[in-house]
Amino acid sequence: MSIQTDILRVLKDTSRTFAIPITFLPAKLRETISVAYLCMRALDEIEDHVSIENQEKVAILHKISENMQAYSFLSPISKFHNLDKILAPYKSILPEVTLRIEEWLSNAPIDIAPRLVDASVSIADLSRDN
Repeated sequence: MSIQTDILRVLKDTSRTFAIPITFLPAKLRETISVAYLCMRALDEIEDHVSIENQEKVAILHKISENMQAYSFLSPISKFHNLDKILAPYKSILPEVTLRIEEWLSNAPIDIAPRLVDASVSIADLSRDN
């Protein structure tokens, strides 16, 4: 299964309503919107999780934000690192969409990836304001 096929599968599993119109978009836009949605949804799943204490959620999201901000876009083959390590203690309770955020970010179209990372950082940092 290709990564794009898997991204669409997870998108459909996560939000069937949102996935339907995305499948009709041109390929490049579909790839971008799919990855953006999965990243935002991944962070939202942490924020909304009922089994994780609020202070712990803030700490997780802060670590994710720091990791994303440290990422370099100098090489298109670079991958995000340590996001899966940050999430490892929660592997049994977080959904697939969250556990694979590193993969979603790593598969964003390179020309939009910096903006997607910035948007994800902003969402992760919103938890500090609550």
